[in-house]
Amino acid sequence: MTDTKPRSYPHAVAIKDALEDADLTVGDHGAPKNASGNVITPCVVFRMEPSAPPMSSVGKDGTDVLLRFRLTAYDLTADGAQFYADKVFDAMDGAELLVEDRAIFRVRRVNVAGVDRDMDVTPNVFYCPTPYSLLSVSAPEESS
Repeated sequence: MTDTKPRSYPHAVAIKDALEDADLTVGDHGAPKNASGNVITPCVVFRMEPSAPPMSSVGKDGTDVLLRFRLTAYDLTADGAQFYADKVFDAMDGAELLVEDRAIFRVRRVNVAGVDRDMDVTPNVFYCPTPYSLLSVSAPEESS
């Protein structure tokens, strides 16, 4: 019998893989930087968010989880950040995330945030943080 407990790491890998497969520049919990230490734009920064504890399915305890994550698009202009956020949404909308022994329900954009400016990085960039969620359940066991 397989371990049906949900793990966040394989889900994070699947999300980042889907973004990279869409030819997006991805940072993990921080913006990617070039050799000079400047933020590479455009880019999207992936960050897992605190999620609810695992839920139970019929006959299975603690096997389902609603995972939350944030994808923040960055660019040098406000329009560019919003455009990249839309490209991120296109990559996530209907993405088939593959996680061993899990069935992933459609990734959902929770809401659309506005664009803001970050004056603390070089160069100054605009960013659009967008929260997402997905429901992950244990995959049905194959009958022999």
